[in-house]
Amino acid sequence: VDVGRRAALAQAHFGLMRDHLAQEARIFAGLRDRLAASTGGAARPQASVPAPDLLRPYGAERIEVTQEGMTVDFRMTPGRQTFLRDHAFCKARSVDPGAIGLTVLPLMVSAEIAAAAAVQRAGPGWHVIALEGLRGHRWIAGDTGWIDLRLELRALVGTGDGARRYAVTLSHRNAQDDSGGGVAATCEVVLNRRPAPSP
Repeated sequence: VDVGRRAALAQAHFGLMRDHLAQEARIFAGLRDRLAASTGGAARPQASVPAPDLLRPYGAERIEVTQEGMTVDFRMTPGRQTFLRDHAFCKARSVDPGAIGLTVLPLMVSAEIAAAAAVQRAGPGWHVIALEGLRGHRWIAGDTGWIDLRLELRALVGTGDGARRYAVTLSHRNAQDDSGGGVAATCEVVLNRRPAPSP
């Protein structure tokens, strides 16, 4: 076993992961404005939509709304959530143009799902103004060919400034490693009725 070569490969892999995380951080910087625009900002009145509509693009299959918050089950596949094809390892397209490889869910998509769920739960007129404490706890990989997630959203006590705050937990339910899955990402989403300020 060439220990030096293994160490070099591991170092290169983690360097690549650091680059991916840095790219996600840059994308995250513009998330607030994109969400404000996608929910209509101040220029357009908000329409009430059926519960799954904001979450359907992410593969929402079941949603349960409670007084305290909301639980949503998702199933994502590269066929339906085609962005997963852009986040896959070992595509080997030079050998098989149809190959997809091992797909992973980017942390930024977890943030987008959390924000969309909070807007959905809060209702018309509420806009995301901040995501705080975003943390990835484990990789979310489609090693069975799909990704099963559960989102749990819980309302937090208000801060007295008119904002609404939700704690969000995303759990990976079909991981094939020894853990069998578990908490994958957590954050807090803050919403306000005022439009998000310009950067």
